[in-house]
Amino acid sequence: MSVLKKMNFKVVYLNHGWGTKRTPSHLVSKNRRELKDSRWLRMYTDYVICYSDFDKTYFLRHPLIDDLPMPEFVPLGHPRNDFLVKNKDNAEYKSEVRKKLGLPIDAKVILIAPTFRDIPQYNAEIANLYQEELEKLQRCLDERVYVLYRPHYYMVDLKYLKWKNIIVCDSSSFPDPRPLMLASDMLVTDYSSIFVDYLLLERPMAFFQPDIEKYQGVRGLVIDPDNKVHMPGPKLRNLKEMLDLSENDFAAYDLEVSKKFFHKFTDGAATERVSNFINNLLRTL
Repeated sequence: MSVLKKMNFKVVYLNHGWGTKRTPSHLVSKNRRELKDSRWLRMYTDYVICYSDFDKTYFLRHPLIDDLPMPEFVPLGHPRNDFLVKNKDNAEYKSEVRKKLGLPIDAKVILIAPTFRDIPQYNAEIANLYQEELEKLQRCLDERVYVLYRPHYYMVDLKYLKWKNIIVCDSSSFPDPRPLMLASDMLVTDYSSIFVDYLLLERPMAFFQPDIEKYQGVRGLVIDPDNKVHMPGPKLRNLKEMLDLSENDFAAYDLEVSKKFFHKFTDGAATERVSNFINNLLRTL
């Protein structure tokens, strides 16, 4: 990237996972050496394509790198989310994905998608916890409810138990999480930014955060877990509780308000906006 800058190229950064986590994390921010990637990105990036104006308040911000100039943040949305917006009401596509997964068309389908923890042993602890929680959950599921369990894409070498109503959809078998999102009726996650993208589907969500204090210390959140706009769904003490949720449990959360907080644009035209932005840059070179 430094060579590109010397050649007067413009560097545009397109990232996934906006709106939830400190970047750099608390773990990385302990010393200047660990911050080298963040310093490098901040030093050589001209433009950051993001979701909303909120993203520039936390991304690449830390006192140990504030000696460097900030890139310009351009909230255009992410091209990959256009697929979600355009297919959110596509019943035929939803049925097609369910058939491929072996799910009844009329079943209630819940997507469970936890995020990555930044320390190997920490990840192992959470993976074991989810195994235990899912085993307890399976005992309570009937033929009308199915669960798609989507571990983070870094977690590809884990061995999972076989469950009747729970399908493990890791990235080795399902590289793209978007069909799983569209096939589901509800999302359960912890701190993953997948819920920010899921807001575009305007479907209910809930949050299971058994390690909130530890996660805040290791990675850190840029949103308030107790703010109903920042995390628009009920908190679960265990995964079984999601089966008891009723409309009253979701009544205090306005998904439309949350969607507007995290997304400047929700029209499914991010690809066109990003393409136009890059083409305009090319004309100036």
